[in-house]
Amino acid sequence: MKAILAAIDFSPVSDLVVIEAAALARALRGKLVLLTILVEPVYVQGFAPPQKTIAKITVANERAVRQRLTAMQQALQSELLPVETVVRRGNAAYHIMEEAAEHDATFIVLGSHGHTAFYDLILGGTSQTVLKQARLPVVVIPPKMRKPRQSKRKIATASIRK
Repeated sequence: MKAILAAIDFSPVSDLVVIEAAALARALRGKLVLLTILVEPVYVQGFAPPQKTIAKITVANERAVRQRLTAMQQALQSELLPVETVVRRGNAAYHIMEEAAEHDATFIVLGSHGHTAFYDLILGGTSQTVLKQARLPVVVIPPKMRKPRQSKRKIATASIRK
């Protein structure tokens, strides 16, 4: 079965990423793989909360991410679209490429945040890195894309937004 990998981070562009990736999966009669990468928080020494608090925040964040992914999965599956969810920790571009290979993805769909060149120079750009490394088509959804295509099916964005 063909797989479409949608990398989402629950930023505003994520809704559009899921809508477009789901449309691709339907068109190809494939499955949709929703991937979220958890990034460890960075704290400045001397200003960081106690280690116990950091652990609680991390666990709560992961629980919330998994709940949102499950809600999205259920909404999309109710539209008869096969959906799988994956949560990883670490470098986003690395895990996107790994999961694309693992699922033998036909396309990678991800969003662009539209940061400045300086931001991308200092922190790097996930979409830019994926575009450079990918050996398969990558669909990059811009942050200010016009309204997405409407399919004949009802799009389950209500459960996407929380």
